[in-house]
Amino acid sequence: ILLEVAAVYRREGWDSPLADVVLRLRKCAQLLRKTREHVLHSFELCALENVMEEDQRFAIFQSAQAVLMSQMMTSETNDAVSLMSTPSFEFDMNDTAALKTCFSCTVGFRVPEDQVVLGSGVDVLVALKSKAPLPVEIRALKAAFTDGGCDTVVAAGEGAAQIKEIQADGSHLSKDAIILSPGQYHKFLLQVTPREIGHLKCSRVEVLLGDSALLVWDFEKAALATGGKKQELAMKESGSDPLSQMSGVVPNHRGIVVDDLNLGIKIALSVLSLPLSGGYTRVKADISTDNVKLNSPSLLLSVENANSDGVDAQRKGVDRGVYVLKADGTKKCEGAFQLPSMEPHSHLEQEFLVHCPSDAAFVFLARVTADKVRQSADAAITLKPLPPFNFECALKSCPYEFPMLLGSQVKAKELESLENTAARIPPKENFVVFASIVSSCPSDLEVLSINFDGRGDGVRLRSPEGQYEMPCTLCEQESFGLVGYANIDGSFPGGSFGTLQIRWRQMNEGYGDLVAESLFQLPTIMVTHPPCKVNCSYPTRTIVGEAFPLSIRIENTTHVLQDFDVDMQDGQGFIYSGYKSTKEQVLPHDTNELTWNLVPVATGMMKLPTVRIRSAGQKVELSVPVSHGNIFVRPQQGDLGLQEQAHVVVPAKPRQDAAPPAAAPVASQGNEDLISL
Repeated sequence: ILLEVAAVYRREGWDSPLADVVLRLRKCAQLLRKTREHVLHSFELCALENVMEEDQRFAIFQSAQAVLMSQMMTSETNDAVSLMSTPSFEFDMNDTAALKTCFSCTVGFRVPEDQVVLGSGVDVLVALKSKAPLPVEIRALKAAFTDGGCDTVVAAGEGAAQIKEIQADGSHLSKDAIILSPGQYHKFLLQVTPREIGHLKCSRVEVLLGDSALLVWDFEKAALATGGKKQELAMKESGSDPLSQMSGVVPNHRGIVVDDLNLGIKIALSVLSLPLSGGYTRVKADISTDNVKLNSPSLLLSVENANSDGVDAQRKGVDRGVYVLKADGTKKCEGAFQLPSMEPHSHLEQEFLVHCPSDAAFVFLARVTADKVRQSADAAITLKPLPPFNFECALKSCPYEFPMLLGSQVKAKELESLENTAARIPPKENFVVFASIVSSCPSDLEVLSINFDGRGDGVRLRSPEGQYEMPCTLCEQESFGLVGYANIDGSFPGGSFGTLQIRWRQMNEGYGDLVAESLFQLPTIMVTHPPCKVNCSYPTRTIVGEAFPLSIRIENTTHVLQDFDVDMQDGQGFIYSGYKSTKEQVLPHDTNELTWNLVPVATGMMKLPTVRIRSAGQKVELSVPVSHGNIFVRPQQGDLGLQEQAHVVVPAKPRQDAAPPAAAPVASQGNEDLISL
C-alpha cells in the first residue's frame, strides 16, 4: 500500500508527503533486510532537498554508501571494467522511478550536420547529474550504440578509454576519475568511429556507482514504453536537458545518419516557392551520380508531421498529396516515382508540387534507389506554410431591426468562453456578414470562388448573386470584400455559425491545374432573446435658449429583474439638467422613464446628445441617438409668437457596430418606434 501511495505522490510532485511515506518504506526495508529496496529509498530521500533537512540527507546518504560497500563482492581484481560485468546490484532506471529522482542521464551527438561519413570520428556527449547531498564517485561509464563497433567504456584505471569532461567554455579536460558534484550536470566526451551504414543512436548507458551498484539507462526500451520520443523531447522543451542548450548537438532520439564515403548517389531538396496553407509548394529534387550507373531509379516520397512523435500525416487523415507536373497536366504520385536511367557522373532535376492543407509544419522526405545498387540516398526538408490571406469579419444588424454587441474583428472562440466573447443575436432575426480578405502572398493569386457555408440546419447563410465577378486577381496587400445575409433559429447551440470557403490558385504555369482551398471560421455567436425594449421622444423643432424635454422609456420584456446603466453623453450646442449617469432597475414587464431638460445654445440643424444604455446582466450595450441625431433650433423672434411644437418618438439607434431596430406602431402624439436592446 505504501508503494502505491508513494507512486501517486511522486507522480503528482507532492514532495513533503512523499518524504514521509518513503521514510516508512526505508524503515520497512531495513527491518525486512531488503538491501536493494533500502538503497533505493535512501537515494530518493537524498534527492528531496526541499523537504529533507541537510543533516538528515547527509546521514541517509552515508548509510546507503555503507550498505553498498558491505555488499561488494570479492574479486581477484579491483578493475572497474571487470566490476561492471558482475555488480552486486543492477538498477534499471526505466523501471525504478524512485532512483530516477536522484540520478539522470542524457546523450547527444556533437556533429556539424545530422549526416556523417562512414569511418569519420563522432563526438558523443553524455550528461550525468546527481541530487545526492555529497559528491558521488563514478567508477566507470559505458555507452552502447546501435552500431556495435562504437561501444565505448571510460573508467578510472587501466583497460578503458581516458575520461574527458566538457568544460563551461566548450573545451574538454582529461581526468582520472568521474566525480559528480551535488545538483550539477557533468558532461563527458566519448569519441566513437561508426563502422556501419545507417542510423546511429545510443541505445544504452551503464554507470558503475561505487564498486557494487550499476545504474542502467536503456533508451530503446524507454522509447517503446513512452510512445517514441515524447519523453526525451519533453525534457528538451522544458529546458532540463543541458545538451539541448548547446549548439551543434543532435539529441539522441533523432540520432545521426552514417553514409558511405564512396556513395554513388546524392540527392538534395530545395523549395522554389513560398509554402502557403491550403495551397501547393514547388519543391525541386537534385539527383546526381558519381561513379555508378542507375538503371530504372525510383524516388520514394513521403510526408511526416514536424512534431515530436513523427507520425505520418496520412495516418491522421490529412491529405498531403505530392504531385508531378506533366505535359498533360498534374498527376498525383502514388508509391515510388520512376526516374529515367542515369549514366555515371550525370545530373537530374525533378520538380514536385506538395500540398499544404494547413499551417502546421511538416517534413518532406525523398529517397532515391536503383536496381543492382546497394546504397540509397535520402534527403529531407521542413516546410512551414504561411496563410495566403488575412481574414476579417464583422457582423451588423439589418437597419432598424435589433442591436448586437459585436467587435470589428470577431473571431471564432471556444464554447467555454462564449459568455464573454460571443455576439448575442435574437432568434430568427436577419443580420449582415461583412467579410474581408487581404492577400499576404508576394505573387499574384487568382481567386476562383468565395462562398459562405452555414453550420447546421438552423443557420441560413447566403450572399447576393452577382455582387462580384469571378475569377479575380489579388495582388499582395490587395483586399476583397464580401457581403452576406444570415438568419439563425433559436435551436443553434452556439459557436461559429459557418465558414468562408475560398478556392484559389497561384498565377504561375508551374502549378498546372491544381486548385487550392482555404477555410476561415466565421465569428462566434449566441442566440439570446433581448432583455428590453427602448423608445424615446422629443420635439422636432425648438427655439434657442428654451428648454425642451428628452424622454427615454425602458420596458423590461423578461420575467426577471433587469439592471441597466444609463449614461448621457455631452453634446455640443446643448446644456441639460438631469442624470449624467444612473443605474435603473426595471421590474419584470414594467417600464421606467427618464427625462432630461435640454437647452440649445446655438441655432440651425443640431445633433442631439447620445444616450447610452447597457444591460449589466447580459453585458449588451446600446447607443440611443434620437431622431438620427438632428433637431432644428430657431432663433428667438418676438413677433413670431409661440408655435406649436410637434413631438415625435424616434427609434433608438444602435452604436456603429449595430444598426437600429425596426419601426413599431404609431402612437397618438407621434411616431413611436420600439427597438430591442
